[in-house]
Amino acid sequence: MFKKENTGEFMLAILFIIYLIMGYRTPQMVASAVDTTLGKVVIFIVVVMMFLHSSPILAVLALF
Repeated sequence: MFKKENTGEFMLAILFIIYLIMGYRTPQMVASAVDTTLGKVVIFIVVVMMFLHSSPILAVLALF
C-alpha cells in the first residue's frame, strides 16, 4: 500500500494530525522561540523545503 520511502512521511503526517485534532499545547519554550521573527523565517523555510521535497499534504499540515 505504501512505498518503503514514504513511510516516514506517512508517520509524520499522522503525528501532525494527532497534534492538531487533540489540541495539544505547544511547550512554552518552543512557542516563544517560534514567535520571534527569526523563528517565523525558519518555519517558513522548513515549510517551503517540505513543499519541494515531500508530500504537499504533509507540508500543509506542517504549515498549521
